[in-house]
Amino acid sequence: MLIQPFTSSQNSDLGYQHLTDYYSFKGKNRYLPFKKTVFEVDLSKPKEAEYVLEHIANLMSTFETIFVFRPWTDLDNDPRYKDFSNREERMKQYFQDNSEGIVALDWEGPIKFENIHSTGATGLGALSYVLNSQGHDFFNSLVQNDLKKWEDVWIHKMGLSERGNFDVYYFDEIKNSNTARAKFLRKFVLNLELGGDRSVSNKL
Repeated sequence: MLIQPFTSSQNSDLGYQHLTDYYSFKGKNRYLPFKKTVFEVDLSKPKEAEYVLEHIANLMSTFETIFVFRPWTDLDNDPRYKDFSNREERMKQYFQDNSEGIVALDWEGPIKFENIHSTGATGLGALSYVLNSQGHDFFNSLVQNDLKKWEDVWIHKMGLSERGNFDVYYFDEIKNSNTARAKFLRKFVLNLELGGDRSVSNKL
């Protein structure tokens, strides 16, 4: 399964955006899937799938991300996209071919596709689910006015340490620990170094 994150742009004209530009993945967006820009969940590898799904569940509780679940496709090897040498172009074509997705979820539960207001901008993904007034009003009323700012909600202490207590919080574990979960996510999902840094030369 492919799970595509849309983050709030904090701009009522842009709504939620699927990030694709390298410079969008700094700061707190380090915890989104860099390079691939979508979470790839291989259910034939249950432990690795569990790590990714737990990570998504923790990201979801930061309030400002919508996750769109899509059918699995090997974007790097699918013959339908062999004419696209650039992964980003293959992804855009895939999104056009699968515009509805399976389900969209945010921290409150399922969300209607028509309520996702998303429009393209420089450095951001250009996929648009809806450009109508309903999606725009939804973003204005429920996102900008009622929810806390990104900085306020990210510090929720929701992660457990490997010993089952709150001595080590989740995001600190991902950055700084050598648990199997942290090492897998840093290397294969987030492209982070130990400590949470990402090399500027590590381009998309």
